[in-house]
Amino acid sequence: MTKLSFYYTLFKGTTAYCYIRWGAKAKVKDLETRYPQFFAKINAQKPAETSLTLATITSSSNSEGFDLASLFKAAQAISSEIVLSELLAKLIKIAIENAGAETGYLLLKHSNTFTIEAVGQVEGDNITLSLIPHQPLAEVLPMSVINYVERTQKSAVLNNATTEAIFATDPYIVAHQKKSILCTPIINQGRFMGVVYLENNLAEKVFTPARIEVLKLLSSQAAISLENAQLYQTLEQKVEERTAQLAQANREILLLNERLKVENLRMSAELDVTRRLQQMILPKQQELESIEGLEIAGFMGVHLTFANVSQKS
Repeated sequence: MTKLSFYYTLFKGTTAYCYIRWGAKAKVKDLETRYPQFFAKINAQKPAETSLTLATITSSSNSEGFDLASLFKAAQAISSEIVLSELLAKLIKIAIENAGAETGYLLLKHSNTFTIEAVGQVEGDNITLSLIPHQPLAEVLPMSVINYVERTQKSAVLNNATTEAIFATDPYIVAHQKKSILCTPIINQGRFMGVVYLENNLAEKVFTPARIEVLKLLSSQAAISLENAQLYQTLEQKVEERTAQLAQANREILLLNERLKVENLRMSAELDVTRRLQQMILPKQQELESIEGLEIAGFMGVHLTFANVSQKS
C-alpha cells in the first residue's frame, strides 16, 4: 500500500473524521494542506447534515465557547451515573447547557407511547428541573417534530419554527410561536429510545452546527447510559421483589413457629389432663398388688399390660 492510499484509507475510515470532530486543528490543517483532494472526496460523500469541518467543530468551538474539556466532563458525568432518576436529571441539564437552550424535555418511548421523563429550564444562571406536565403531549410539545425525528431517526433543527413549511401548522407552534427548536433522537444499537427536545425562544438560529454535533455526541453516550440504568433499575426491582418474597416467607415461618408453640402447649396441657384422669381412674400399684391371684407382666406409667391373668380357685 502506498503512502497516499494509506492516508486515504484513514480518511475514509475514522481517523481524519475523529481529528476533525475532536478539534485537533493542527493535525487537520496539516492533512488538509498535504492531501486536499482526499478531504474533498470525504466531504462530498458525507450527507450535508452530518458533514464535519473545521467551521463546525474547531472554529465554531472557539467562537461559541466550546472546549474538549467541558465536552469530556459532560460525557463522563453521563456515563458515570447508573441510577435512572439521577441520570435523567443530569441528561436534560447537560443538554440545555451545551446546546444553548432555554427549555428542554427528555422523552422516552414506552410501549409505543412517549413519556416525558425530565424537564429543565434556565432560571438566571442556573438550570433547574421543572415539574413534569400532566397535559396531553400535543399541548406541551410539537408532536409533528417529535414524530418526524422518530420516523427518520435524524435530528430536526428549526431556525424559526413559525416559518418552517412542514411544522408551521403544528398546534403547539401556532399557539406559542416558537423560534429555535432542536430535537435529537436517542438511539442505542439501532433501537430508538426517545428524544431530547430543546427550545430557545429568544432568537432564531440559536442551534448552530457545532452545538448540534455536540448534542449528537452526548445523545450517543446518553443512549448507552440509559440502557445501563434501565437494566440496573430492572435488576434492583427484581432484588426488591425477591427480598419482599423472602421477608414474607420469613414472616410466615415465624407465624408457623408461634402456632406450633401454642399447639405444643395445648397438647402438653391435654396430655397432662389425660395423665391425671388415667391416674384417677386406673387402680394404683398398691391396689393391684393386693388383688390375689393377679400376675402383672408389665407396668409402665399409667399403662398396664396384662401378659397373663390367672384365677386360682
